[in-house]
Amino acid sequence: MRYLSPKLFVEEPDGHCRLVAPITHVIAEQCLHWAHSIAPHAVHIARMLATHAKGEIRPTTPRKHIRPRKYKRTRALGLSGTVTVERIIPDHLWADVAPLLPPAPQRRSVGRPQADNRAVLAGIVCAGHLGCSYTKIPPTLGVSARTCRTRLDTWQHTGTWPAIQRVLDDSDHLRQLRTETTRT
Repeated sequence: MRYLSPKLFVEEPDGHCRLVAPITHVIAEQCLHWAHSIAPHAVHIARMLATHAKGEIRPTTPRKHIRPRKYKRTRALGLSGTVTVERIIPDHLWADVAPLLPPAPQRRSVGRPQADNRAVLAGIVCAGHLGCSYTKIPPTLGVSARTCRTRLDTWQHTGTWPAIQRVLDDSDHLRQLRTETTRT
């Protein structure tokens, strides 16, 4: 049996306390053993919760081996100057796209308001047409990568995306932006 001693702890300058070797190595070695010991209890509790839950609950199959994610290079948007929603989706292009979008869902009284469709479309255009990755969507657009992906999925699910895609593909403005990103 091991006992904890003050030598196994270090106080950081900011006041946080942390463990140091060799106790960190012992804990790391024991984690797998603890997981195997705790797993039957976790399954038992999950089954108890499932029997009293409403709706359908599907059991998951345990993963035997989790593969590490492959590193994916992210690419920033190659436009010079400030990137704004109006620069990516100008008024004449927005006038063509706006009627194609499904109506916005009714506003709930609580929660964050829904992101602007024009700003979301600008983020999707940056990622899909201008070659930057979703994680590098310019913050000046005011939308997150998750919002852009979710809205794109919604538009694809409702069947409005192919018509929007045709308008974007036929746009001379986006062709000019694309050539500007390849030059920089």
